Amino acid sequence: VGGDWYDVIDLPGGQIGLAIGDVAGHGLRAASLMAQLRAGLRAYALDGHSPGDVLKRLDRMLQTISGRGMATAAYAIVEPATGTLRYASAGHPPPVIVRGGREAMLLETNPAPPLGSLPFSSFSDVQDRLTANDTILLYTDGLIERRHEPLTAGLERLRALASAAATAEQLCQRVVAQLVPPGGGDDDIAVVALRVVPVE
Repeated sequence: VGGDWYDVIDLPGGQIGLAIGDVAGHGLRAASLMAQLRAGLRAYALDGHSPGDVLKRLDRMLQTISGRGMATAAYAIVEPATGTLRYASAGHPPPVIVRGGREAMLLETNPAPPLGSLPFSSFSDVQDRLTANDTILLYTDGLIERRHEPLTAGLERLRALASAAATAEQLCQRVVAQLVPPGGGDDDIAVVALRVVPVE
C-alpha cells in the first residue's frame, strides 16, 4: 500500500486534465493522504483552475490536514483541438514528450517545492504545444531513481527508452518493462501517457 496515483480528467470544452502524484512514505497513512489529494486535485481541476492554481489550492488543502505529510505532484491541461499544453509541477520529475512518435525530450518546468513542504508556496505554469502524434508521459520517481546513481542518469535512460514508441499504451508498457526490476522495485510506481491522434 502506497501513495502514488494518477488521474485523467474530462474537462469542459473538450480539454483533458492529466495528473500524477507521489505521497512520501508507505502504508495506510500514505494511501489515505493520496486519496484526499487525488480527490482534491480533481475537484479543483473541474472548477476550471489553471495547473498552477490547482497545485496552489492543493497545497493549501494539505496544510490544513492534521498530521499532514508531503507529496510531489504535477498537473497538465491538454487542448486536443489546438495542441496547447499547460503544465505545473510541485517538486515532481519532468514529463517526457515524444515528438511525432520519434524523438523524446524532457519538458522544461518551473522549479517549485513539493506540496506541504513550505507555507504559501506558488506554482507557475509552463506552456508548450503538442502536434499530431505527439505523446506526453507523466510518471513517479520510482520509475527512474536508483541507489548510488544520479537522478540525471535515470532521466536520460527514460528519455532514450521513450523514443520511437508507436502508441501511448506501448510507451507505458515499454518503460515499465525496461525500468521496473523483476518482482518490482523499492518504491511505488505510477505512469500515465496521452497521445494526440488526429481525427479525420
